[in-house]
Amino acid sequence: MNKVCYIVIFALCITIISPFVSIGDLANAQMVILQSSGSSGGNGTPSLQQVTDIGNHTTNSIDFAGGTVTATLYLDADLFTDRWSSLQENTVIGVNAAGDGNMTGDDNSLFGYIAGQALTVGQDNTMIGRGAGASSTDADLNVFLGRNTGNKNIEGKYNTFLGAKAGESGTDVSGSVFIGYDVGSDETTDNKLYIDNSNTPNPLIWGDFSTNEIVINGTASASTVLQDYVWHAYGGFQNKAEVISITAANSWSWVTNAGNNLWSGAESYGMSLTADVMTIDHTGDYFGSLSMTISGLNGKDFQIRLYNITDSAQVGNVIGASTTSVNNFVNITLPLYIENTAGDTYRIEITCNTDGTDPILRSSVFYMTYLHN
Repeated sequence: MNKVCYIVIFALCITIISPFVSIGDLANAQMVILQSSGSSGGNGTPSLQQVTDIGNHTTNSIDFAGGTVTATLYLDADLFTDRWSSLQENTVIGVNAAGDGNMTGDDNSLFGYIAGQALTVGQDNTMIGRGAGASSTDADLNVFLGRNTGNKNIEGKYNTFLGAKAGESGTDVSGSVFIGYDVGSDETTDNKLYIDNSNTPNPLIWGDFSTNEIVINGTASASTVLQDYVWHAYGGFQNKAEVISITAANSWSWVTNAGNNLWSGAESYGMSLTADVMTIDHTGDYFGSLSMTISGLNGKDFQIRLYNITDSAQVGNVIGASTTSVNNFVNITLPLYIENTAGDTYRIEITCNTDGTDPILRSSVFYMTYLHN
């Protein structure tokens, strides 16, 4: 079997590319590309020129001497090929990364001094940083990023640890997400979320993926962005005995009084109530509710509705209720949903379906909320 090992020497570094890659320092070196092909053998120490001309066929050292630098580089293509001969698609960079030499798992990326040092059958891990996953043996599908992240995690799976020392001491933790320096270092159970900048049992954000539980150890706040500061308006009337004239059955009448000042309430910028007519300034979706208490003759059916004056059209459905005796009070609640065009005006109307009986209005309350972009 033809064994090939490439050595790329740059200024200040040597990179050996084989089933793994290691990096060391070499000062004042010029870039030289060496190729070792074939089995090791031969005696003596070849010169640099011999190596570059004919390739290296020796397991002895190659001495680089010139100027103020002397460095020794050992080549052994058999070492690299035999040690990881069964592996596929692993990338290992760093002194003693995967250093125990017993790794049989595939698709691992190990970067840094002793990163994944003890890894054996573990697969699909990404361990970056000095000591990251150093004790892991058959850990799978983990991402450890930072010095000593997941350092003692032996068999954990499906973890994401970001930050130096994150999850450092847990030996068998799985399914957890730790973000921040030293976060979750002492956690020993699975499926946990820690977000903080220190090792604390009460992190800023803690969670349990197995129960979908989340805890914020601090003050949580939310901001609502309001278009033109519009949010809500409300109002109504109470303790009245306002008679509304109904000219005929199913004839709608405006709910107001002689002075057009029956309704009052708290106005919000963008929604105004003037002369018992509401004007909505902005295009958008609005919702709310209107509740009205009515009295009238026995057995009369009354209905209320919201009417768009601008469009000369009813908004949504009508809601009704029946009186059961003379002066009996009945309450009607009308859900409100308005798809408004800027500047539309609205009023409340009432009718008697039975005949032209006039209802007596006792009280009413409404609220309106603006759903904006």
